[in-house]
Order: sequence, then structure tokens, then C-alpha cells
Amino acid sequence: MASFLIESFEINAKALQNKVYLHPLTDRETVAYLLSELASNYHRKFGQFDAFMLKCAEKTLEYLPQNVLAQQHRCNVLNIELKNYMEAHNNIPDEYAVSLDRRWLEYDAALRKLGWGEMPDSIYRCLLNSVEEDMKRQGVDSLSVVKTIQPMKSTDNKTNEL
Repeated sequence: MASFLIESFEINAKALQNKVYLHPLTDRETVAYLLSELASNYHRKFGQFDAFMLKCAEKTLEYLPQNVLAQQHRCNVLNIELKNYMEAHNNIPDEYAVSLDRRWLEYDAALRKLGWGEMPDSIYRCLLNSVEEDMKRQGVDSLSVVKTIQPMKSTDNKTNEL
């Protein structure tokens, strides 16, 4: 099973070595992981990368520093904060904007150091098709399948968000 996952999702040796994937979690790490999932669902429901998401990410990383989802949330929150700040200040960078950018670069480097890399579009599309097929097999009504899958199919997996 592990080799199937490694090949199917192109999980690299660095990520395995850093215990990003396919590593059992302690109870505390499991709760930290669930906190990152809470932040993801918060974003899905409210469409915000905000202080709540950052708080969840920071707390997750306290107990599970190799959690790429929390690392991504942290990067995304800073990315949006920088974007909003620059728009509010006529796109003129100042010390604060530069500090946000430096922090984002730091966080992004930490994420990549773990062995994380963007999922190739071909794998992303196969994964979406698989999820769609599973939903249909489980008897999920067509409208729900379309509402869930279509927004993800209409964009690729490489947005400005990590």
C-alpha cells in the first residue's frame, strides 16, 4: 500500500524522511492534525485566510511541525495579508510589506525543506476523477457531486495559494 501511495502521489524520499507522509501520529499529533483540518474546513465554509486560520496553523505546528497543511495555511494567510496591505497602500512597499514578504519566504522555504512539492496537474485531475467516481458509487446525488467537484475541476491546483 505504501509503495502505491508513494508512486501515485509522487511522494519523495525527503518528505518520507521528514515524516510528512506515511508516519504514525501520536495522540497529541493527531489532535494537531485535526486542528489543521478544522482550519481547512473553516476556509471552505467562510472563504477566509485570516487570524483564526493562522492561530490554528501555529498551534498545529507547535505539536506537528511537519504538517504541510498547516505550513500552507500559514503561507496563505501571510500572502493574503500582504496582498491586502499592498492594495491599501497603493502597491507601494514599505518596511512592513517587506517584513511580511520575508516571513512568507521563510515559511515557504520551511515547507519546501520538508520535501513538499506541488502536485502535478495530471495527478490532481486523476485524484478528482477518483473522488467523483467514489461519490457516485456511494450514492451521493448528482447535484452534490457537481457542487463538490466542479469548482475544483474548473481551476488547476496551482493558484496563488499553496
